Amino acid sequence: MSDTFVRTYAPLNELQIADMDFIKYKAEDLLSAIESPQYADKRLQAIAKTQLEGAIMFAVKAVTNPPVPKE
Repeated sequence: MSDTFVRTYAPLNELQIADMDFIKYKAEDLLSAIESPQYADKRLQAIAKTQLEGAIMFAVKAVTNPPVPKE
């Protein structure tokens, strides 16, 4: 059974840290692109930022909480 709510945390290895940093680095570029157009609809930019936050959260979770191999 997987730990859906992540009650126990395992320390991250170097590869996981590098992958998490890469995701967040690329997300900063995309956030900058979303905020860049000054003429854009601010509400739609806010929705795009919210969706980006969710995508980053799940991408990082996928790296830091990999599936447990079946026995």
